[in-house]
Amino acid sequence: MLLLLFLWPLFFLQVAFASVSKVVSPGGGTVKLAGIASVTFPDGAFATNTTVRVESTSSVETNEDFEVTAEMFSAGHRLPYEIRINTGRVEPLTDFKVRLAVPGNAVPTGSGIHVFAQIFYDGEHETLDYFEVFSSTYNVEAKTVQVTLPKEAFTNQRRADDTFEAVIILASVPYREDPIQKQGPTSISPLRSPILGRGWNGQMCVLVGAGRMLALNWDGATTRVATTEGSIDEI
Repeated sequence: MLLLLFLWPLFFLQVAFASVSKVVSPGGGTVKLAGIASVTFPDGAFATNTTVRVESTSSVETNEDFEVTAEMFSAGHRLPYEIRINTGRVEPLTDFKVRLAVPGNAVPTGSGIHVFAQIFYDGEHETLDYFEVFSSTYNVEAKTVQVTLPKEAFTNQRRADDTFEAVIILASVPYREDPIQKQGPTSISPLRSPILGRGWNGQMCVLVGAGRMLALNWDGATTRVATTEGSIDEI
């Protein structure tokens, strides 16, 4: 028992809870991790047959990265695992869809559920590896969230083996702090929110309050303001 307690912190450096692999053809296909997630690649996502691995893991480093974004959004409860999608040495050529199961206790009263994907951004002036919230559809009855993610969610710059990987986390955000998702049986987030990274025309975007973001030039000058409804005002 004492040995287990001693090893507990090491155990959670990165733990794989469940994993599944499947070959996806150039015609597309779906990889299902039973009870957790399904990932669908459309026709043309791969030029050749590609082995795709989907797994749920718990990584200390990933959680630390997520906490930076969580603070910006006042995110509360997150699932105790993240979803990792690995396509080996093959970079996906298209956007892809992910459907995630939402456990019954994952959405506290007065909160919405959101999809966060880790984005690696290697710009001219700096490199960022951060979580960004994406527009998603939450089906209360089915207890699932569906999201379309860009191919840029994959990077081979994060892993030591140089394989392409996307990392996804589900977390709740209180409605009073909720920047993009509306209440209702099926909630649709109208705008993908760039946070401290890629934005309009490659500008850096910073969340400054519920429903408002500043688009900045690299010299720090504010150029545009956007709302969660997608309108953009020139300054």
